[in-house]
Amino acid sequence: MEPATNLLKQKSHYTLSHKAPAWIRNNLACAGLSGQVFIDGASIHYLGWEWDDQSRPAIILIHGFRGHAHWWSFLAPFFLDTYRIAAIDLSGMGDSDHRDSYGPFRFAEDILAFIDHFSLTAPTLIGHSFGGSQVLKVCAQAPERIGHAIIVDTYVNFPDSDQLPVIAPLLQTKKHPSREQAIDRFRLDPPQPEVSDILLHHIAYHSVRHSHAGWHWKFDPALTNFEEKNGPALLENVQTKIDYVYGERSIVAGNGRAQRIFQLLPNANQLVKLDNAYHHLMLDHPLELVDTLQKLLQAVRE
Repeated sequence: MEPATNLLKQKSHYTLSHKAPAWIRNNLACAGLSGQVFIDGASIHYLGWEWDDQSRPAIILIHGFRGHAHWWSFLAPFFLDTYRIAAIDLSGMGDSDHRDSYGPFRFAEDILAFIDHFSLTAPTLIGHSFGGSQVLKVCAQAPERIGHAIIVDTYVNFPDSDQLPVIAPLLQTKKHPSREQAIDRFRLDPPQPEVSDILLHHIAYHSVRHSHAGWHWKFDPALTNFEEKNGPALLENVQTKIDYVYGERSIVAGNGRAQRIFQLLPNANQLVKLDNAYHHLMLDHPLELVDTLQKLLQAVRE
């Protein structure tokens, strides 16, 4: 694996709404430094906060399907009292390279290679949704290399119940004449009735890029959501200490799925429900999510 490039302050002309509360303004003013590592021939982009400070324990933040590191960028600075933070863009998403093909363990391999590149010892992994599924795969493959993991509103399939629908690759993505028109077309999947418009706009802004054809989504249209068909078989191999945070109103983790996943984890730690929260917890209950994560992290440190 080739060496990482130097970390650079991420350049952006993003203008935050004047209605944004102080905590959002302060956290986004503490911008992550943009870097890349090369993994199996592809550039994997990440944002780092105090990432060069090796005296701090490391947290790696993993986004959901077709997402990017900026799903975490407005929350990451909350953890800088204790940790160094990296939020990575998985292959084919965000500002990471697209690949010719993706297998079911491609994204877990990205995470493990990132850990190896920086010679991290027992980092904490925090993954939302699809990102949490990849965290589970990492912990099943290499439990001795992960100190602690937190999955946030994450799904696994159970053969005896409903299966997560496979999201088919897109034949093409629509191009838009302006960034704002592309942002206006941004939609959450799954949708939810409650969300911070300011945070949603921030994520949408960082979800698009410009090419000669116009503005379009950053993710690779060829991506599909690889999930383990047999969730219990995956979970029984996860020996890492795992906490699970989920939204009370989530259609992904609801109907008892979160409890069932938690019960099958051999080293399950705490199961935490955020009242009235939906699937995208960082967009409807961001401060409650941070408070919960901080308490879970502190409990493991103690």
